[in-house]
Amino acid sequence: RVVQNIGQEFESAQAAMHPVTSARDVVACDLEADCVKTDCVKNGETGPVHSVTRFGATMELVVTQLGTGVLLLPFCFSQAGIIPSVLLVIVVGATASSRAALLAECFDIAEAKCSLKSLSFIDVARSALGKCGEIAVSFSMSGTLFSAALAFVILWGQLLASLHPWQGLTLFWSEVAWKAIATIFILATSFMKGMSEMQWVGTVGTLATLFVIAVIISAAITNFDDGVHQVSWAPRSGSALLGSITTFCYSYGATMTLPTIAQDMQDRAKDLKPAVYHSHALSTGLYVLIGVVAYLGFGDDVQKDVLDTLRPGHKALWLCGVGFILLHLVMAAPVFVQVVIGSVEERLPARAWIAVTCRVAIVSAIFLLACAPITIFADFVAIVPATGVTLNCFMWPALIYLGLMRNLHGGFKLAVREAPGKFLFDAIVMVLAISAMVLGTKAGIQHLIVDLREASH
Repeated sequence: RVVQNIGQEFESAQAAMHPVTSARDVVACDLEADCVKTDCVKNGETGPVHSVTRFGATMELVVTQLGTGVLLLPFCFSQAGIIPSVLLVIVVGATASSRAALLAECFDIAEAKCSLKSLSFIDVARSALGKCGEIAVSFSMSGTLFSAALAFVILWGQLLASLHPWQGLTLFWSEVAWKAIATIFILATSFMKGMSEMQWVGTVGTLATLFVIAVIISAAITNFDDGVHQVSWAPRSGSALLGSITTFCYSYGATMTLPTIAQDMQDRAKDLKPAVYHSHALSTGLYVLIGVVAYLGFGDDVQKDVLDTLRPGHKALWLCGVGFILLHLVMAAPVFVQVVIGSVEERLPARAWIAVTCRVAIVSAIFLLACAPITIFADFVAIVPATGVTLNCFMWPALIYLGLMRNLHGGFKLAVREAPGKFLFDAIVMVLAISAMVLGTKAGIQHLIVDLREASH
């Protein structure tokens, strides 16, 4: 008993000597109860405990990937053919799920060391890839989510300005006004204490997308009354098939928010992997459903944005679909911004005014860039997340896992010998991901060049 008391006093002294060291810790404490029996305190109040449940994590992961991309799927099915599209979505979904689960396993490996720093994704990545590698991972994920949030704010303003322009304002200033409203909401949610308080945001955003899917499917089923439309069961061309593959890959981006969600979970070891599998299974099932039903219902008349197909003959459904998409946009953007804030504040001193300044600066930057008076700026912004999703979701998890295994076994060769099949699969996935990323970036740049030429004329 005397030895135990001495040990407890020693641990208390150590805790006192190592206070909170980041701005994020001031606003949202990230101490694991199993490893460090202490609370983080701000202004005399106990910091928030980890409270993200399995359901909450599932919704936050789903809202990251189940969004505006569903509008492109029916057209992709028309280009790649129904049978290849169904198979590809299932394969890509299963692969994305395995990559996200692999990243979750990296947290388990770090937690096994039972150290405070291992609970931060930054320290997990630094342990696996070194300081430069960790900076590359953090910049890649944060930059992609920042660009996605920026694209969502731009789309929000454009849609609302076209539907309901402000009286007395030009179209540009109407867009600015609507973007300002979205920015105020994002700024307010940015002061929530991590993903623990944002579970309702993910749930509402997911429900909004589900309603969009229901609207599209309802319109497609109504079109069945006109008879069976001619559809393509095989790819129209090799390039059409490749283009659809890249779109399917971009539809799975849950891995980018997983690190932040993992840090705020109640029971990460028990609930994180099930949340990963549930979110990807739900997304994949809905992707197949909307792709097949909408293509069968609209046939070759389906447009690149499937909501545009509804507008002529289903005006009421079209308005409902646009409304729910707008709701998804304003709910998904705060989740993206929360990850960016967490990544930046981990590197800043623990001062309340620094945390506030950081959040205001990030949200203000999104607003100012969204209001940039450049015609093709939205197309340029869209290239970044389209490229980054593949890198973040299909490559970084394998590289981080490989780095941790190398450290655990004392070398790269020894790590590969322990599970050669697994590392071979990871290598194949990374090669295919690089190919998809290059093709997708090329297509995005070509689209941007076409827009530049049209603007010049």
